Amino acid sequence: MKKLITRGGFYVFLLAFAGISFFPVIWLFITSIKPYQEIYQFPVVYIPSSIVISNYITVFTRHAFSRFFMNSVVVSISSTAICVLLSSCAAYGLSRFKLKQSGLILFIILGFSTFPFIASVIPLFAYFRDLGLLNTYFSLILPYTAFNIPFCVWLTT
Repeated sequence: MKKLITRGGFYVFLLAFAGISFFPVIWLFITSIKPYQEIYQFPVVYIPSSIVISNYITVFTRHAFSRFFMNSVVVSISSTAICVLLSSCAAYGLSRFKLKQSGLILFIILGFSTFPFIASVIPLFAYFRDLGLLNTYFSLILPYTAFNIPFCVWLTT
């Protein structure tokens, strides 16, 4: 009986955690189907008086949303594929071949992953500007890949 109560309490906790986690997504969706006047109304209107899908139509017709979405898809898939390919090769070498300093190498790799990405944004911008690579896929894929490879190597080793 005690085990059943403990398991039930655990599931209640998981359900509450899932509800809290998904609340922003639900709020985002509800706000997206509200009329414009109700979005900024105070006190807050939780349930819209009418459902408006013109917001979605506006995003797809007046803005280049499909282009923005495809840019994100290209950059994320490319970065992920390169990270997986390179980090799996490095992790295989580190785990397959027993080196005396493999622990030290992994510690150094983990240390590189703690470097904050935002600290390199201005120098990267200057380099890419000087090379004429601003507003290219390469200028996004290279830093994303470079900053994620140490974590991926450490994770897959």
